[in-house]
Amino acid sequence: MRDQAANFFVAVRQSGWRVIVMAMGFYILLYPVYRSLDAAISHGIHRRGGTYTVDLRAMSDFELNQIDGKTQDIPKPFRDLDGKPVMLVGQMWSPTGAGGKVRNFDLVYSIGNCCFIGPPKVQHFVHASVPTGRNVEFSAAPVIVSGTLHVGVQKAGGAVQSIYRIDVDNVQPN
Repeated sequence: MRDQAANFFVAVRQSGWRVIVMAMGFYILLYPVYRSLDAAISHGIHRRGGTYTVDLRAMSDFELNQIDGKTQDIPKPFRDLDGKPVMLVGQMWSPTGAGGKVRNFDLVYSIGNCCFIGPPKVQHFVHASVPTGRNVEFSAAPVIVSGTLHVGVQKAGGAVQSIYRIDVDNVQPN
């Protein structure tokens, strides 16, 4: 009887490791599939209370004519965010903000990995403006930016200059 109990516990211990290894394998294989399906279904937009968390990579992953683009060319799920409170995670880019405080900056998914094919496009950038009288600390590390998003084509000099703009309420480290 004692040998049977010992054998039972050895079998449980061994199968426990197998279950853990199998679970890790499924996670490694299925998590990317889950992320892809979630992005395809939700367009990277999730509502959290009164705020929308938006995946910057998903928000910029469409083609737009950089000269003649129109607001209607922006996918509807992103156009529907116009005037809504959002939270975006990305990296700050500012030609004048390598250190210190800034009032305006661009937010991108990733400075190093934003554009896998060709040059950066206007839809890869969210122009961020901090209210008059305030500024935020520039950070080279990823940040969380909260504020009101404005969506629509703005042109200047015969080309599209921006499609996303955010009135910044808060910037914090990610």
